[in-house]
Amino acid sequence: MNQGTFKFAAFALTVLLTAGCQSNDKKPKTLHGEDFPDERDLTVSRFEEVQAATAARKDATLRAPEFDAGELNSLGRSKLDLMLKDDDACAPLAVYVDAGRNSDLSDRREKSVRTFLKDRGLTESQIKIDSGPNPYNAMPAAPAMMPAAAPAPRAPEAGPMSQ
Repeated sequence: MNQGTFKFAAFALTVLLTAGCQSNDKKPKTLHGEDFPDERDLTVSRFEEVQAATAARKDATLRAPEFDAGELNSLGRSKLDLMLKDDDACAPLAVYVDAGRNSDLSDRREKSVRTFLKDRGLTESQIKIDSGPNPYNAMPAAPAMMPAAAPAPRAPEAGPMSQ
């Protein structure tokens, strides 16, 4: 065998051997209800996201820090995105814009919120924007978290001392 034929045979053998080493990563078909999520997909961050979305929808108030003048900033957009991730239906999505007494600024902020929500796919009938803070979320958290106060201990009654 000459040198050229030997090199060609070695090359052909290498190609044939490596071609059979490819893996087939196709998953077998599963029946409905048998496809369970991977444990690695159930992370703490997913639970945090669900809780943050619920809290954002419960608060539903956008204040001055969520705006740059009359436009939503990244903080305001993030809060609205969280509100949209909450699993409650948008029937309608209530947003409260607490802009103070400046009606021009309030109008610009409400328009910015409405435009943002429409860009996210909501229709006009799914959006409800009111001025001021959310009147349904005004309870302080501390009393609800504290257990009922125990009655104060009574002072012992004064009486004659026995000997």
